[in-house]
Amino acid sequence: MQDHYHALKKDLISALNLSMPKAQSGLSTILKSATPRLQKSKKYTPIISSGLDKFPWQWNQLGTFNAATWNFLNHIATSEQNFISLTPGLTTWYYNVISATAYLWTDEDRATIDSLLADSSRYQNDIISGYFTIFKTIDPLEKKAAAAALGLEAINGLTYIVEYLIGFQWSGRQAAGLTPLCAAELRETNLDALFIKAPKNTYKLMLEPMKKMFAYEKMWTLKIDDLWNKSTSIRNAADNTHSPELSNESGMQVVAHDGINAVRHSFKVSPSVNDIRVQLASKTTMKVTLSAQQSTRSDAIVSVRGAKSMHVPTSFLTLEQKSGVPKALLLHDGTGDEALINITYHGLAEITIKATAFSWENSSGWYYESPLKQAAMNKAQNSFQGYQFQLPVSYDLASDSGFLETLLICRAMTVEVVCPKGNFERLAQNIPTGSSVNATLFETVKLKGAPAQPLIATIAKHKSTGAPSIILTSVDEGLSNTPGPLAHVIGATIYQPCKDLSASIKQQHSPKTLKTAVATKSLIADTKRNQEQALVSVYEQVFGLIKPKQLISAHASTKFNFIIEYIFGKEWSGCLKRNTAPVTVSAMQKARNLRELFPQMPIAGSKVMTKLHEYLSSK
Repeated sequence: MQDHYHALKKDLISALNLSMPKAQSGLSTILKSATPRLQKSKKYTPIISSGLDKFPWQWNQLGTFNAATWNFLNHIATSEQNFISLTPGLTTWYYNVISATAYLWTDEDRATIDSLLADSSRYQNDIISGYFTIFKTIDPLEKKAAAAALGLEAINGLTYIVEYLIGFQWSGRQAAGLTPLCAAELRETNLDALFIKAPKNTYKLMLEPMKKMFAYEKMWTLKIDDLWNKSTSIRNAADNTHSPELSNESGMQVVAHDGINAVRHSFKVSPSVNDIRVQLASKTTMKVTLSAQQSTRSDAIVSVRGAKSMHVPTSFLTLEQKSGVPKALLLHDGTGDEALINITYHGLAEITIKATAFSWENSSGWYYESPLKQAAMNKAQNSFQGYQFQLPVSYDLASDSGFLETLLICRAMTVEVVCPKGNFERLAQNIPTGSSVNATLFETVKLKGAPAQPLIATIAKHKSTGAPSIILTSVDEGLSNTPGPLAHVIGATIYQPCKDLSASIKQQHSPKTLKTAVATKSLIADTKRNQEQALVSVYEQVFGLIKPKQLISAHASTKFNFIIEYIFGKEWSGCLKRNTAPVTVSAMQKARNLRELFPQMPIAGSKVMTKLHEYLSSK
């Protein structure tokens, strides 16, 4: 059977949108707390998804987010041919997508890091050259003693000169019985004061290169931290979506129907529950009128003013009592071959919805839009740098999907079916009045009441013409201004994050594909192995070959484990000096600032730290 509901409700919403400016004087006061933009009429679109015609507007219940409201909002909204369809599982879908997103260094990122490392290295070489201009050589035994004094497993020439000679001996700290300046202290100290006991000419040869070296290292730190944040912020947003802490703003506590508390991903809803109640309880109304006339024995012509007419079944109204069978009203039931249908919406309110935006600074919120949009753009442009989807992703948010942004709701609806050629007595005999009914207009437009506000059918004479009329209403005359817990949804707008992106980023994979899609195991293994080898290679280039006895002393099974577990986990983190538990790889991955985990990183450690960043980002 042809579904006439889409076309009919489209015209209803069109008529409603056209009516909005006319009703502004009555709505501006009632709805001003919802949004001042209502002075500009919104283009509302009907929602066609079954079972979502009622909105649980009491979103805040004694400080907790109403589970029913959250379930209503947790839908992917898709615009299709001027209608909105809703698909369950917005936050699950989003979690899958954000979990599949990663940041890959761009050529510009790489060039910036390489340039800063090269500049810092140039001044490191100037310091070493200045030393050899005066001293010619570094005694291996003295170098070994220096490593012991600094509490390091191994040092290179630069560390020996800057951290041991300048920071310990020439600064006068050794003579004063003080401990050497640690790497973190050395970076913050006044360098001019470190040459108190320095040999002649060393101040002139080494001070300026040291200042330049530290300046470029600081710029490198800022850049490497920025790149780290781009990677870890995505993981943080995914964690906040999947399992937010109770203290996290993104995880509002929801009281479910069974009384069990559960953490859910929050939405920001406005106005307040009290303001919504006031709006729904108002006497503001909005009316849409349709006309219907019999065309043949099997259909009728229905039209809204200013819209194209359409053919619908002659039985434009079907009534059903709870305990009865559907009753289709036909010509012989007293309706006649014409009908004027007036739909009145009572107590209008506009609801604004926003997903709680993720905040990297506060580690709060869950919806992180920027990486998704940039990953989608890179996908469209076949760019393999920057933000990327690492797994096949159903990215329907590319153009026509998103989530609910505003809802236009009302307390109740009244439908008046005026039959100019009808027979009052015959209608009275065939209409089940005085009890709760369900009604269907044109076989597809469903009208249902609620337990607290049942839909009642009555027969009356039209006030102006005296023609027999069928009135369907869920408005209790005695309590007409008291809204129930569910409000009727008239129309909605959706927020489409990637509406302006090219349609080429749409993928044919279903959301389920993401749950089972995995990268090739050999590719993952190769990437991991390459990153491990690169880290070992750079470390040995800077600090020398790792000897077997070092592995034994550190209880490390491989060179890579030696670097990760001992050098980073114990030495550079400062845990060895503090005699505390080492920093684990898991802690490194979760760190908000990776560089700050390693305050004792030697002066020459920037290149090694860069490789550690790449390794952790690839995991």
